[in-house]
Amino acid sequence: MQIEMTGIEDRQGPWKLAVCGFAGSGKTMFGSTARNPLFVFFGEHPRLKSVATRGIPHVKLSNELGLDGLLAASVQDQLQALVMHLVLQEHDYDTLVIDTGDELFQQMKAARTVKNGGEFKIGDWSWIGDAYREVIAGLIDLPMNVIVNYHVKTSSDEEGGTYRELALQGSAKDEAPGWFDIVGIMDTYVVTDEDGADVTRRALSVQSSRLYPWAKDHSYALGTRFEVSHDFVGDFPRLLELVNAEEGEQISHEVLEEVAKKEVATPEIRQGIPSPVDLQEKKKDVVPDAQDVLPETEPIPPQEEEAAVAPEETPVSVSSSDITPGPVDGDSVAEEQESGPEQGEVSVEEAVENVEEVLNGEEVEVYACAHEGCAEVVENDDLRELSQIRFRQNLCRQHFSEAIKKRKDTNA
Repeated sequence: MQIEMTGIEDRQGPWKLAVCGFAGSGKTMFGSTARNPLFVFFGEHPRLKSVATRGIPHVKLSNELGLDGLLAASVQDQLQALVMHLVLQEHDYDTLVIDTGDELFQQMKAARTVKNGGEFKIGDWSWIGDAYREVIAGLIDLPMNVIVNYHVKTSSDEEGGTYRELALQGSAKDEAPGWFDIVGIMDTYVVTDEDGADVTRRALSVQSSRLYPWAKDHSYALGTRFEVSHDFVGDFPRLLELVNAEEGEQISHEVLEEVAKKEVATPEIRQGIPSPVDLQEKKKDVVPDAQDVLPETEPIPPQEEEAAVAPEETPVSVSSSDITPGPVDGDSVAEEQESGPEQGEVSVEEAVENVEEVLNGEEVEVYACAHEGCAEVVENDDLRELSQIRFRQNLCRQHFSEAIKKRKDTNA
């Protein structure tokens, strides 16, 4: 472990910006000034008209539903696939523009609602807060400049004053500004020109105020606001020049001190790990078997080894006939499956029918993957959870993915 001095190297490299404002304020146009941008739009009708003449590479993401109305591919899954592509594949993009971050949030919320059969439950607010944070963190960790546009909305405080906040819901609206290096508000202001006429200009304000308490600039190089050109040409590269400027005395990275890790001695194990035999003996001490409670004058005749198992597992106060059989284990499920009618690979359609029968009937403890030779045991809770979003029931995750791929290839 090293103690290092901060240096100019920490200012160089990718910057992460949140550009916020009302609809039509110029957020999309500002992002289009970046060098080699890749835009990510959400929904079927993105705002492409404003950048139609600028030759913008882009992708349009929306939740994809299958013919049966179930979720086939969520926006979250598609966006994570795009992130992996940008990390693993060579490309010429220098800036990723998410337009907008609040529409991404709504798409994720809609996908969760479909998964729940049309209801966004109270417990889902905790899920979407964590999931949205994870998605944005994946974007920010990309080795490229990242701009996330946000719409804003007006809210009121307890004293009757108004302020602006991101058009998000739950904890995300308060946490999101903390994830970026620069959080600016795209807005207009009026100045008086040399002729005494009022002229409206546009700027990216980064100064925290009562109206925008979450605005910030970690570079401290943009002043109160960064003026945007009237034709939106070269604005983002000009901003990068300011935040990356090497002014004054330059301090470089320097290792100040090496901190050795303290070697922790392996604790002495005073008592060895009990063997299965030891555990069995200990169990006998706690639960007496049938032989211990019989009079000494009536010795127990020798028994078969298999017959001795039942008294050890069953207390003498309970008859073995009164014990309800527990869930079957993986081996017994596999044996039952190999001998049953489910032998061989089951199609996705058959799996759907099987699951509908299970969900409409009595609750079950476990079920097994119907793929030949698999028999992976799936818990009942997982069965109910997955039934709301996908038709993968009666198949484990691996074989469900294979069945979905096979089905898509066939439909294609």
